[in-house]
Amino acid sequence: MDGDKITILFLVLVSVFILIFGVSVGIFALKWEKRKKEELIARCTASVQGMLVGIAQSYSSHASNDGYDHYRYDPIVRYDFGGQIYEKTYSSMSSWEGVQNERPITIFVNPNNANEIYVPLPEDVKENRNKKIKKYIIVFVIWCLIAIIGAILTDK
Repeated sequence: MDGDKITILFLVLVSVFILIFGVSVGIFALKWEKRKKEELIARCTASVQGMLVGIAQSYSSHASNDGYDHYRYDPIVRYDFGGQIYEKTYSSMSSWEGVQNERPITIFVNPNNANEIYVPLPEDVKENRNKKIKKYIIVFVIWCLIAIIGAILTDK
């Protein structure tokens, strides 16, 4: 094997290792967030009809150094539980950017602690996001196929 092929093989192996490591960390983080969400949902069993009164924009503390500003968009909800009106900003795992304000929304409240709530994304927002995600996945798969075909053709 000549030096160029060894270098390419080394770079491919390092890239595969980095990819596997990154995917593993991502899967671990997603499972951890999913477990936290499931625990919250298990505690918040009382369903109430509330109102989405606004979207709070805050600077994300986990911003990367890519030159772009990173913000979180969390819902501000108002709900009545036990005869008392609450207004809270719900720290969501999903971005609520662009969601219409002043709309009725279902809120799940912890009956033992009315300040602890779970606010699921509205169904119409989930459907639109799922369509966008599917488009990104299709573009990514096409990009990968082009890269693989290009690598095969340049090897000949």
